[in-house]
Amino acid sequence: MSEKYLSELQPIWKCAKQYPPPKGTKVLLRTEYGQAIIGQHYPEGQFTHWCGLPRLLPEQKAKLHG
Repeated sequence: MSEKYLSELQPIWKCAKQYPPPKGTKVLLRTEYGQAIIGQHYPEGQFTHWCGLPRLLPEQKAKLHG
């Protein structure tokens, strides 16, 4: 079973109140205390912002696995 996640080439923080993150999807979340965690958004989490996980370019992946 694969877990859904969102990745972006250049992650940009989005306000969670104005732009809610996709449900059931792993993203990078920032709490009201300034810490960032990877996980799924839930209302009790006190998350203020979110963005997709950083994405590697194919050349970067090749260097890691080469």
